[in-house]
Amino acid sequence: GGCLQPTSAGPRRHRRQRDTLLDALHARRLAILSPDGLDETLGLADRVLDLATDRTPVGMRHAFWAHVWRIQVWFVRGRLDLIAGELHDLATVAGELREPLATAQLLRLRAMLASARGGFADAAQLSERANASMLRIGQAVSGNQHTVFRASVGRFVGYLDDLADALAVPSDATGPFASMGRVRSALVQAGLGHTSDAAVEYQRLDPVAVWRTPAYLW
Repeated sequence: GGCLQPTSAGPRRHRRQRDTLLDALHARRLAILSPDGLDETLGLADRVLDLATDRTPVGMRHAFWAHVWRIQVWFVRGRLDLIAGELHDLATVAGELREPLATAQLLRLRAMLASARGGFADAAQLSERANASMLRIGQAVSGNQHTVFRASVGRFVGYLDDLADALAVPSDATGPFASMGRVRSALVQAGLGHTSDAAVEYQRLDPVAVWRTPAYLW
């Protein structure tokens, strides 16, 4: 029995080393979240896919996010022609994982592609399905991300009344994100015909000259 130990320990050690490297690649991805890191992001995705070749849940989750990284790069670069093929690979992995987060992410990216192609009705439907997938486990899709996407689609197909309350920004909120939120809220209010409420939101804005760019955009 003892003579088998070295043989079985080798694969375990290899898996631990691989998992450590995969975690490091994911950490590096978080460190380069900017338009300047697109080429490196593609390289990181390739390395993850080369390493995460097993069909275990852990390996498939790594592969899933590598495909997501590629899609994010293609969106930034406007390569809609490459996104559809990548979504096909992503759907294959998501189908094997059968996890609400993976399903929601896949649907959200499909919604973004549909919107970019002008398929706003499909985009709205896919976004609702993504949100429903997360709500089934008691979570919303990345906070107000779903609401913001609905607002962007609503610019072309019309806003729903509930968006006014969903996008409301507390009157005492400050900072660049509060300003962006107020602009978005004002646009929706105006689109719904609530011009007085839209004016209130605009009046709460600081002068554009004093807006501060978020640090991650420097």
